[in-house]
Amino acid sequence: MSRNTSDKNKNRIFRNVIIVMLVAGLLATLALSGIMAKYTTERKKSVEMKSKKFHFTSNYLEEDGANYTVVDWGQGFDIELFNYEKENLALMTNDDITYTISISDDWIYTVDGKTSTSYTMEESSTRTSDTIHVKPTNAITQGSVTVTVTTTSPFEKTLSATFTVSGKKSPEYTMEDQNDGTALLTIKTNDYSGSVTINWTEDEFTPDNTDGKMTEWLDSNESGSMTVKKNTTYKLLFFIDGSSNSCSNVIGTGTNITLTK
Repeated sequence: MSRNTSDKNKNRIFRNVIIVMLVAGLLATLALSGIMAKYTTERKKSVEMKSKKFHFTSNYLEEDGANYTVVDWGQGFDIELFNYEKENLALMTNDDITYTISISDDWIYTVDGKTSTSYTMEESSTRTSDTIHVKPTNAITQGSVTVTVTTTSPFEKTLSATFTVSGKKSPEYTMEDQNDGTALLTIKTNDYSGSVTINWTEDEFTPDNTDGKMTEWLDSNESGSMTVKKNTTYKLLFFIDGSSNSCSNVIGTGTNITLTK
């Protein structure tokens, strides 16, 4: 055999080896890709199946946020958190649910009477709930508060809502001319209970002493007080004195009321 023929055979064998190695590498890569794709698909299915068992809802808070108007909130209001779907009570979470809460400035909250940086709704085979009690740090009579709850385990989920306070904690009152020589003072106490004082000028108004609430209110004293209950409406009649037996209608708030013409 000539030297050239021997070299050609060696080159052919080398090329065949290279081809075999390339084919083997390609097959190995395809096989690995298949395994990884199968693993990814199975893991995705596993996560989806597990997430379908995660249920966390609220009576007011929503994933896309919500807005509510609160009238006469008094000493605060409550928000319920559930370990189930509120629209399908059969769907429950059987794992511990850990969550945090954020709230607008000037407002505070407790969860079932306690305050912490993180809360856990413990695993249960039955439907359970936590109660968030929200209240202002001072005598807020209007404005809004946003409450956001974010779960950190077993999955992340955010629920939130904004509550606009339109009611008043302090009493509201109106003074209306009855067009018959009298004026009617109407007091709506809202969530207030305690003492309310009414002031007048002697030559402009005289309290109706036939009303048991004003029996001892002397015209000359130009002042009278009464103890009121919350969420109650009181109506007090005054006679309009002077040459003009009419008065202006007035709307106001507070526990110290002054009658003027």
